[in-house]
Amino acid sequence: MNPVTIITRSGVLSPQDVNFAEQLARTINGYFRQARECQKIAAYSG
Repeated sequence: MNPVTIITRSGVLSPQDVNFAEQLARTINGYFRQARECQKIAAYSG
């Protein structure tokens, strides 16, 4: 898992910002995982 660094204007992250960043990272990782699965399936189906 890649660390996600978020710089805000104030330079301070609130807990809400951290939660949002974690959800965003999880969502993006989920998309990448789905894309890899689709590539595998496409490779098998030839």
